[in-house]
Amino acid sequence: AVGRTQERSKVLFAAGVLAGEQGDYAAARALIEESLAIARELQDRWGVAVALNALAVFARDRGDVPASRSLFEESLAIWRELGDRSAVARALSNLANAVKTQGDHALAASLYGQALSIFRELGDRDGVGWTINYQGDVAREQGEWQVARTLYEQSLLSFRDLGDRWGSASALADLGNLARDQRNHASCHDL
Repeated sequence: AVGRTQERSKVLFAAGVLAGEQGDYAAARALIEESLAIARELQDRWGVAVALNALAVFARDRGDVPASRSLFEESLAIWRELGDRSAVARALSNLANAVKTQGDHALAASLYGQALSIFRELGDRDGVGWTINYQGDVAREQGEWQVARTLYEQSLLSFRDLGDRWGSASALADLGNLARDQRNHASCHDL
């Protein structure tokens, strides 16, 4: 078909991301679905994986976790085929988030562990900090308070070392929520 090029697929994807940022989720999804269709036609595996990930995020944000999980799994499989270790680590983390939402803490912990290994191997300190923080979430949801605290503190140190104020604030909020869960209101307030 005329105009069904890789460039058009990329432009549709970018327009979809922009529409999503502006809150027009129906348009965003339609644009990214069209980008995906073109990428599939052209056998552009990278374009397919990126579009699948974006659609998975939209599904997750709509509360459709089973669809989100399926799309993340498909995206992860492609990243593995392509051998893009950084994308594999991020896809593992995204899939772990979906799995955790479904209550499968053991699988989520395993996926986060795989992602963490890759981030460390690549020297991606930001990825390491966030993954440790997510592991803290898994521990907290399972009532493993000390494990969660240790993980949140490790992520806080990592973020502070990077000068990442957003990550630091997130880790402090998680530590505060953990203190709240344990009814330690003074510590919760301080954090």
